[in-house]
Amino acid sequence: MKEKEKNNFERYEEIIANLITKTLLENEEDIKQGKAVDINKNRYEIILFEGFTEIFTVIDTLKLIVTFIKTEPPKNSEINYSNYLNYHIHNYFQEMYILKERIKTYATKVYRKYQKVTNIDLIDRTKETIIRVTDSLNTITGDRGIRNIHVHEKKYTDDNLNWLSSTTFLVKNNHIEYTSIQSEIYIETRNKWIETIENNNKFLMDMLDNYFKVLTEIIYKDNEVINPN
Repeated sequence: MKEKEKNNFERYEEIIANLITKTLLENEEDIKQGKAVDINKNRYEIILFEGFTEIFTVIDTLKLIVTFIKTEPPKNSEINYSNYLNYHIHNYFQEMYILKERIKTYATKVYRKYQKVTNIDLIDRTKETIIRVTDSLNTITGDRGIRNIHVHEKKYTDDNLNWLSSTTFLVKNNHIEYTSIQSEIYIETRNKWIETIENNNKFLMDMLDNYFKVLTEIIYKDNEVINPN
């Protein structure tokens, strides 16, 4: 079976993994012996590696949030349907905000590090790509049917989540006639957010594919990472 061709994100991931592995070889014996290894944080290899892993971690978390929402809440009286969904949805917006900031920071560090060894047109393309990607992420956290999001000020809510919270409160206070309604609104709200986040994650990866294509052109040539020094 023919191996699936890597997209630009996967290709960049492989480049960075190979780069840091090669860098760590310099301290291989100390690492094997469990000794503390002190590597200069200003080395271009470390800057490229740490910035990418920060982005990679958030992307993994966004995927994990979908898995959590698909999973039934634990059978614990302190973890009800409403709290469970609200917690993960709020985390979703927080992580998306963090990702947006890390995308800007990482690309800025890369083109500043490489501006002396690359052409100005490529740097301009990088800046334009950052604007496009971050503007696209704003449509997820801001204008795509989700308004007035201030993740550091208050938790996100909507009509379905409000109604779920209300029915959960009534059931908890022995109004069991609302149990079936609570269950129905939970399933409806959960499914809506699963679809929304999965679509947004796909949209995000399409944006990042172009983002990492440009970064690859800056840092990688002739099958190796360029030393900007």
